[in-house]
Amino acid sequence: MNNEKLSLMIDGKELEFTKGQTILEVANKADIYIPTLCYLEGLEGYGGCRLCLCKVEGNHKFLPACTTPAHKGMVVVTKNEELQEIRREIIKLILSEHPHSCLICESKEECEIIRPSLQKAGRTFGCFSCPNKQECEIREIIEYLQIEDIEHELFYKNYPLKRNDPFLEKDYNLCIVCGRCVRICNELRGIGAINFINRGHNTQVSTILDLPSIDTNCQFCGACIDVCPTGALSSKNTKWNIEFSETSTSICGFCSVGCGFKYYSAHGELMESLPDENNPTTHGQACLVGRFCTSQFNNGKERLKHPSYKINNNHIPTDWSNLYEKIANRLHGYSSDEIAVLVSPNLTNESSYLLQKFANEVLHTKNVFVPLEEQPIQIFYEQLTALLNIQNYHRPFQSIENSNLIILVNADVQLTHPPLLIQLHKAKKNGATIISLNLAQYKLPSETTRLLDYELNITFKELISFILHLSNSFIKNSLIDTTSITNYPEFISWLDSSDLISSHGEFAQISKTIVSSLKDTTDFKGIILFGMLKMFSESFIRDLLGALFNLMILTNKKVSLIPLWRRGNSEGVYQSVFHNPNTSLTPSSQIFNDISSGKIKALYLTERLNNRALLKKPELVILQDVYSSDDLMFADFILPACTFLEESGSYITSESRLQNLTKSTDVKGDAKPDWAIFKELALEMDEKLASKFNYKNVEDIFSELTDFNPFLKRPFHEQQYQEDKDLEKTLYIIDSDKEYPRPYIDVFTQKSFAFRGEEIYRKVADFKTLIEYRSEKAHTVEPDTSGLEEPSKAPFKILRNEEIAPNFFELVIEAPLIARKARPSSFIIIMMNEKSERIPLTLSDWDEKKGTITVIYQETGFSTRELAEKKQGDRLFSVVGPLGKEIELNLFGTVLLGGGCYGIGAIYPIARKLKELGNRVIVILEARNQALFYFEDKFNAVSDEVIYCTSDGSKGLKGKIDTGINHVLQREITIDRCHFIGCNVMMMKACTSTMTEGQIPTFVNLNTIMIDGTGMCGGCRVSLKEEGKPVTRFACVDGPTFDGHLVNWEELLSRSERLSFSESKIFQTHTCRALENLNTKKVEENNE
Repeated sequence: MNNEKLSLMIDGKELEFTKGQTILEVANKADIYIPTLCYLEGLEGYGGCRLCLCKVEGNHKFLPACTTPAHKGMVVVTKNEELQEIRREIIKLILSEHPHSCLICESKEECEIIRPSLQKAGRTFGCFSCPNKQECEIREIIEYLQIEDIEHELFYKNYPLKRNDPFLEKDYNLCIVCGRCVRICNELRGIGAINFINRGHNTQVSTILDLPSIDTNCQFCGACIDVCPTGALSSKNTKWNIEFSETSTSICGFCSVGCGFKYYSAHGELMESLPDENNPTTHGQACLVGRFCTSQFNNGKERLKHPSYKINNNHIPTDWSNLYEKIANRLHGYSSDEIAVLVSPNLTNESSYLLQKFANEVLHTKNVFVPLEEQPIQIFYEQLTALLNIQNYHRPFQSIENSNLIILVNADVQLTHPPLLIQLHKAKKNGATIISLNLAQYKLPSETTRLLDYELNITFKELISFILHLSNSFIKNSLIDTTSITNYPEFISWLDSSDLISSHGEFAQISKTIVSSLKDTTDFKGIILFGMLKMFSESFIRDLLGALFNLMILTNKKVSLIPLWRRGNSEGVYQSVFHNPNTSLTPSSQIFNDISSGKIKALYLTERLNNRALLKKPELVILQDVYSSDDLMFADFILPACTFLEESGSYITSESRLQNLTKSTDVKGDAKPDWAIFKELALEMDEKLASKFNYKNVEDIFSELTDFNPFLKRPFHEQQYQEDKDLEKTLYIIDSDKEYPRPYIDVFTQKSFAFRGEEIYRKVADFKTLIEYRSEKAHTVEPDTSGLEEPSKAPFKILRNEEIAPNFFELVIEAPLIARKARPSSFIIIMMNEKSERIPLTLSDWDEKKGTITVIYQETGFSTRELAEKKQGDRLFSVVGPLGKEIELNLFGTVLLGGGCYGIGAIYPIARKLKELGNRVIVILEARNQALFYFEDKFNAVSDEVIYCTSDGSKGLKGKIDTGINHVLQREITIDRCHFIGCNVMMMKACTSTMTEGQIPTFVNLNTIMIDGTGMCGGCRVSLKEEGKPVTRFACVDGPTFDGHLVNWEELLSRSERLSFSESKIFQTHTCRALENLNTKKVEENNE
């Protein structure tokens, strides 16, 4: 073996490396920064962005670090002035098609301070409205290269926003064509839902035929979003959640893979879940359920929050101690045989262990059962012990990609355990043979089938026959190890005479071909993925698992078996509860029969049963759950529990890996961790048990748990019993004449993802939309609208609603009464429907003869987003106005006006009126880039001079409003009056400039929080300083125009940030909390 150390020099540092590493990989490991925008760890180098160019001694060309292999003795320079200048020009060219005004703005540091929250705009045209701001790699590169100006003019492509898909949004105006999203979708995930289209300057990322992603094979895993360096792809419902107070690392509990996540919370609520690249199982990959559904599911408004008990069919809230006392009194009235306990497969190991201890030592009942997967998992461990003589074994998912042979049995990993499709994809790249054995003509997705060498749709007996044929081929090719097999001769004799082998000659040929290809493979490895896609009879599962374990035994575990349990902690619950010699698993069928017959009279549930007929039978039903359900009507006591995100503990995944859960967000209401409920109820029922239930935390419980299950003490890579190699093993012999009952019809679908029995899709609107759309798409039927009354039309018709600049819309409404009374500086309040938010908008124009009014609004939140989706001919529920005090406009002399953002449109009527009165009108228009200007011709017609100020210098002066004001004043022009309309920051800076230059009378239209527009709510209050004393005014009735020099700008800016969290959250809930409270009568409940 060659132990020679390989090393090279990078920037004067000698670094060791392994063969096959690139310069970039070596540098990254040594924390040497080399900029790159196209590189993705785990995929081959791409060399697309060229930012990672470096200089290698002896080579006259600059080489990309991401694709250049490291060589012994290589001398590399990653940073000098020549390289930095090349990189500067490269990134400037890249940014010529990406909005970059904020990146080079002279006020960007000040802006970071006074704009702590993001503006929730539709199109992102600057850092302050970019959801990718905190993770922006372009900002990092700009700072690293010390770029202060970009000479190339921005070419804004003005692609339409794509926001009709569930879960994700696309703004390809931000795309720099780095290729990351395309590569991760094609090369890692193996889906290929997106790719490049067109060529050259017109190259862009798209789906086939530019279809919405929901109409393609997109899996909505979110991988493309997570690698996008610019925010061109973003999470639809959580993109604005960037202000977090707490961050934690834990795992997802929705399935048995155990994907790692970083969970982000604010104000006690979970806001975002992002895949953890350091998780040893999935390395930063996930599925749509864990990536996009977690926060909405956890924050659902129907969560159980308060303990309660039933009186006269009404549930009465109470405190925990009172509830425990009432439950204890009721349970004491039943014998142990009359009580049954349901153990949810979503309980943590610690909670499930404590529940079985509660059942054994407090209730003294043996009636303990698990729903759904009880048979497969019990038979799995029974067969494992009986045949291999072991209690457990190491079965890492990582072994899939390194296997030569993969057999999918009753498994659709793309559906049930999506991250494992990545492992299959890698295995196929490594040359693996992959077989799928499907039952009952199940059709696998095309992304899986294209990986298969063989796909067999077969019957129960044919499936077992094929496994036996495969075992026989291993025997005939001498790829077996008969050491310690106690019944090998008997097995061979049975195998030679079995009808299962003599029939199905095609299976023999396939098996022979497969095994022959392995014969020349040194140390071959095989994996069987045993899925729970369909649920089957006990006898079939026992025979099938026996046949599969035979393969493990014959190959001495070179072929291994990984069961893919449906629920998050099925494995952990079984190991924590039923490995205990004092606890036995009672079949749920027997429990149900005993309930129906009246033998069981008290039922303790840790998730709902969804069986009304059965729940009518017991005298006592105790329900410990996380969500409201139909089971509540039968429950005598309700105990609100925590989700896996609200407590600490551990799970055991399908690979038998112990994974820790970390408390990641606050509990809802008075809910408690399950283990705490079991402990406290046990102490209430029997004080003598204090020493046995004296747990302070989950660590105490886990320590006791490992005493009877030592397997949990071992590190994952050591989870193999030392005596395993010498233990006697027994091959399983099947009754060839056996007929198997028809299966229980329970095919796994996306609707099957559940936690504590609550289906995830019912609590996540986008998930429900996805499922229903794709299931109904193939057989859509036009609804019958005959006999339906036409809905009454709202009075205010939209005549025009078009985007005239990025994020700025011109809305023309038919409103003759308002048009007749409109004045400069007037505003209106719009309601789109009866329950929508009231939106205040300043009038930009009106036509009394046509009876129309015009407003320019900026999409900057959820309500204006909904407004932007309105079309010509749509109607608005309400338009109230004109509102606000009429402002004084006279012949002043020379007037300086300023408009920015929506204020460009709002200042126009004032400019027009002042010009009509004979004033000299100078207008300053401010924007980040020239593409954001509008009404230019209109201003030229009513102004003596128009001055443009842009943050990037693309038009007029480079700078903000203060730059324009200073430019005017330096020309010694006497200004008699100023009026500015725009964002609060812009107006504040303008007022500061005019105050500094001699107290020029300055007026502003304040952009405040406004709710009712009548002065009653007080939301629009403004603090002024009049005659040296602080006073409060209301923008809706005292304004919106105020003397800008009297405004308390610090307070105004602070107040404008107060609803930032609620504004972010509405993108998840799609509802106003005040209206939600009103509609669900929560206001009345809170007042009682």
